[in-house]
Amino acid sequence: MPNLLTSLMVAVLALTWVPLSFAEPAGMITHLSGTLSVKRTDGSSKLIAVKSEVLEGDVLVTQAETYARVKFADGGEVVLVPKTELKIQSYAYNAAKPESDNVVLNMLKGGLRAVTGLIGKRSRQKVTFLTETATIGIRGTTFGMRLVPDEPQDDSSGGGGESGGAAKGGTVGRGGSGGDAYVPFASIGGGPVSWGRAIKVASGDVDGDGVNRYLLAQLLAQTNTGGGGGGGGGQSLLLDVSVGGINIRNRAGSLDLNQGQTGRVNNANSPPVVTRNQVPVLIPQSMAKPSGSGRSVTKGVSDCVAN
Repeated sequence: MPNLLTSLMVAVLALTWVPLSFAEPAGMITHLSGTLSVKRTDGSSKLIAVKSEVLEGDVLVTQAETYARVKFADGGEVVLVPKTELKIQSYAYNAAKPESDNVVLNMLKGGLRAVTGLIGKRSRQKVTFLTETATIGIRGTTFGMRLVPDEPQDDSSGGGGESGGAAKGGTVGRGGSGGDAYVPFASIGGGPVSWGRAIKVASGDVDGDGVNRYLLAQLLAQTNTGGGGGGGGGQSLLLDVSVGGINIRNRAGSLDLNQGQTGRVNNANSPPVVTRNQVPVLIPQSMAKPSGSGRSVTKGVSDCVAN
């Protein structure tokens, strides 16, 4: 009798048990230079590498001097700059069911450049980028966004305080002797293959490794979100559009930002405004290559637990 009872219980469990379903990946890491970790919804943290999958609910974290490029299932892509935290708050994509489309990416700190994918083309109203300062809607877009400590800015002057030595005419640097040289930073523009042209600098500002140290220091400073400034607390949001357009909105107002424009939102209680001479979010040219070839500190390891 006990054996019969046990057999009946096993049979009932077999009929009622539903296998655990693994979540479909939202995307994959295609390029990486430096240290990238992920915080899962179960509370665990891991270091991840090129070809690692990312899931809905994940929080991706780049360390200092780390850049990471993520390609989503619909073909959309983002490149994270150093000291960034990005939560994949919601991601739903089925090529045959546009009605199920939904993308919500929440940038908690740092900065990124983004190229929208198929969802952004067929269901652009269902693609949202969140920050504590403002919400971003897209219109078939390539754009950059970054959070910086909130500081008072005189936007009427057109500088927004962000050029920080950037010269007009697309040149960045302090001057210098000799001709022009290209540094390994480019803004994304025009899709997943053509991610934009390099920033030109005077050759006197480029060291033996081809790196413009002045520009690098400036970029790292712009992605340092270690606290609020004196403009009401929180973080200011800086934006630039390479292709298409975006809508920026918060409780204080709304603004459409079009191709070639830059904008700023000083804090959640300030309306978005158009700026001039603002340095765009820049990424290494290695991140802009169409095939994944990034150098990872976890090279040869697919996933490893972060202590």
